[in-house]
Amino acid sequence: MKVIIQDIPEEFVGPVRIKHLENVGEKKGIAMCQKGNKINIEINDQELAERILKEKCNFVF
Repeated sequence: MKVIIQDIPEEFVGPVRIKHLENVGEKKGIAMCQKGNKINIEINDQELAERILKEKCNFVF
């Protein structure tokens, strides 16, 4: 499973989190792309993707 979150306003993520994703994201199955003041995040780790969907989106499997 892959989850892609697109067009997140930069201010929602914050500079500290952006730097953290740049440094350790790939090791944890997370890819980040910054376009202007918007950020796209791709999560390739199935457990992490499922957890985010359950906790943040109330998604039920």
